[in-house]
Amino acid sequence: MVNAACSRVLAARGSSAARLKATFDCLVETLELLGAPIDLDPNKFERQSIDLRRATLEAMRQNLPARKASRLVGLDRRIAFLGDLVSLNDDEREVFGFLARYILLPEYRVFRDFLFPFNNRHDGIDPHAMSLAMGMDVARLRRIIDPGGRLVRIGLLEEQDSYEFALPNRIKRFLQTNASSLARMRAVLLPMAAPPTLTMEDFAHLSEPVDDALALFRDAVATGARANILFYGVPGTGKTELARLLAAKAGVPAVEVGNADEEGDEPSRHERLAHLRLCRGLSVGESRAILVIDEAEDLFVPQGMQSSSKLWLNRMVEDGEGVHVWIVNSLCALGEPVIRRMDFALRFTTPSEAAQARIARRVLSRKRHRPSDRLVKDFAALKTSPAILDSAFRTSRRVGADDNRTLRIANDLARASGRHAQSHRSEPKAFDPLLSRADYDLLRLSERLAASNDPWSLLLHGVPGTGKSAFARFISDRSGRDLIIRNGSELLGPYVGQTEQLIASAFEEALEGDAILLIDEADDFMLNREMVQHSWESSMVNEMLRQMDGGRTRFIATTNRAGILDNATARRFSLAVEFKPMTTEQVRAMFMATFGGEAPARLDAIGPLTPGDFAQLARRAKLLEVGDALTICRWLEQAAADRGHGVRAGF
Repeated sequence: MVNAACSRVLAARGSSAARLKATFDCLVETLELLGAPIDLDPNKFERQSIDLRRATLEAMRQNLPARKASRLVGLDRRIAFLGDLVSLNDDEREVFGFLARYILLPEYRVFRDFLFPFNNRHDGIDPHAMSLAMGMDVARLRRIIDPGGRLVRIGLLEEQDSYEFALPNRIKRFLQTNASSLARMRAVLLPMAAPPTLTMEDFAHLSEPVDDALALFRDAVATGARANILFYGVPGTGKTELARLLAAKAGVPAVEVGNADEEGDEPSRHERLAHLRLCRGLSVGESRAILVIDEAEDLFVPQGMQSSSKLWLNRMVEDGEGVHVWIVNSLCALGEPVIRRMDFALRFTTPSEAAQARIARRVLSRKRHRPSDRLVKDFAALKTSPAILDSAFRTSRRVGADDNRTLRIANDLARASGRHAQSHRSEPKAFDPLLSRADYDLLRLSERLAASNDPWSLLLHGVPGTGKSAFARFISDRSGRDLIIRNGSELLGPYVGQTEQLIASAFEEALEGDAILLIDEADDFMLNREMVQHSWESSMVNEMLRQMDGGRTRFIATTNRAGILDNATARRFSLAVEFKPMTTEQVRAMFMATFGGEAPARLDAIGPLTPGDFAQLARRAKLLEVGDALTICRWLEQAAADRGHGVRAGF
């Protein structure tokens, strides 16, 4: 009876609002005749008598036109704005408008018993009843609300169960706001990234890849084609800033996806995925924008929930239209299938000292006139991000700091951010090849290596403290190339496959920066595979072998235990150099150079000594203000006696 009565009313022509009101009136009259209850509010309405219910419905019927006129004007505008923004067709606009009003406005809940004929929400909306209420052909309606329909796919609706719909939180809050201007409505839905603070010159050390990324941005914007771009690498190297900069260069806004929930708080993974889906739907056509997904690892590593389907994750990357910039610090969370679906990948590394100096000079020039070379060198030695330098200068202006205090502020900020590294360049007198002993002429060897334009690999092994690490720095100084130093703690990752990625990344960084890679105390990564106890240990060695087989990088490895190295690894070095304790002549010369006095005769009787022994005892003598040669000789005797009882840090 209800459906038949409504059908007669809905057959009339008219606007969506007119049809809704006619349907409402029809339902009230029919249900009054039947005495059928309508569950508007389970906490209040069900406790009313039939007469009170009828009175309530009649009051609603009489009040509906006035309430509609007073409160739906802004809502209509926002619903229309969403329809324009995502280019909904007429049917989609009708369906979304009907469901949005039904969900948001209490007076429209009168349709509940009509849309849910079994009085059970878990049965979902009856498409036939909804088609009658809307005056729309049921087949057209089904195409819109069936699973995979566009309203759900672009994030305007959430399907919680079969034909059970809800508004996503961000859409719901948007429709309930008082935003009316186009600019305000767009800002509520699409949080625009801040303007870039850097220039293309700040990424000169990545010039060719950055040019390629910009060309891809412009092509995707012009053609509307999909472009998945991956920015990955060292934290604090400007990945997000470059995404903003390239968006500005391409002439489109950058939208930061899922950085906060609707209330500005930390979003959950579900909220970030929902916002991504919504931004995709809203960033099409004339509203095209670059979507920047920062800390994208969170989307691919579920936290405290069942792992997502790999197929679903892959499709999440494949299905998006337009430009997506996925920003991660580590590739481990993504996995090869996701990475394979990227169109472009740009790895961010710590800039070379020359690049750091250019960045520091530009930042300093923006803050002062003609910065001195010394000041530029001091700031470049921090190897931190331009944002840290900008922050340091803003603070220095506020507190009236001079150059030294500004440098200290920058140093403290860099250390706190984790982006702090002093230059690895040694002082000119830190290593003297004539005072170190090896089975090669170290001075001549350093000259040949520094002059070579071809890649090479060098294994430095021998007694601790003999100068292996210092010789690597000496080669770096002679060649004018940066020295990238990695030790075991920096390369050993907690996740399966991460160590291999870190090893490969270190070699790539040296190759891209035309630098020398030093892996200090490399025993773990070159261990004889017959001695390993775990499969991941063998994988580390295999990765090291693969990188060395490539033969593209200038590479130095140091070890105190050459005997435990894998034979296949040892054979791959261009040259192996054994460092040994000093000769008697070298010991006497080192004593004079270090302590500034004639070496006593008893020094000749002391057992094997190394440059590291003298460096350590020089620091002790300075601390205790001891200059007595005999006392220093006793310390050297003790150092030689203790040599077999412990291992000192490298020198």
